[in-house]
Amino acid sequence: VLSCIISGGNQRRIFEVIGTSGGDLVFRGIKFYQGGNGEDGGALRVSSSARVVIELCMFEACTATTGKGAGIYISPTLSNTVVLFGTTFAGNTGDDIYNEAGGSVTIETGCPSEFSGTPSVGAALTTAGTISGQARSIAQDCALLCSAGSAGAA
Repeated sequence: VLSCIISGGNQRRIFEVIGTSGGDLVFRGIKFYQGGNGEDGGALRVSSSARVVIELCMFEACTATTGKGAGIYISPTLSNTVVLFGTTFAGNTGDDIYNEAGGSVTIETGCPSEFSGTPSVGAALTTAGTISGQARSIAQDCALLCSAGSAGAA
C-alpha cells in the first residue's frame, strides 16, 4: 500500500542520494510521481557509494528527456547498490532504471523480509546497464507480518 505521494511536478528530481556512510537508506510505500528535470535520474539519482533499498514503491510519469533513467539513475561508482522489492514502474519517459557502468541493481521477486505474500510479475521495464533479477515491474502484493501478542489482564 502506497502511503505517500511525492511529486516533482515535472520540474525537478525528487531525491538525490549521495552516499549513505555504509548503511542502507530505505524507501517504503512511496509513489514517486512526475519526477524529472531533463537530467539523469528523473525521480531518483544514486551516487557516491550509496546503498538504497526500495520497498513497495511506484515510479510513475517520471522523465529524463535529455538524461538517463526516468525512474532511477545509478551513477558510475562501483560501490553504489540498489535493491528493489515489490516496486512498479508505469508511464515513464526514458529508461525506468539506468545503471551506469559498475553499480549493482537487483530486482527481487519476493516481498521484503517483514512482509508475506507472493507478488505478481508485471510488465517488462526499459533498462540500461546491468540489472540482476527480472527486469519487470513487481506488483505490491505483500502483507505486513504481525506476531500475535497476548493481552494482559488489568
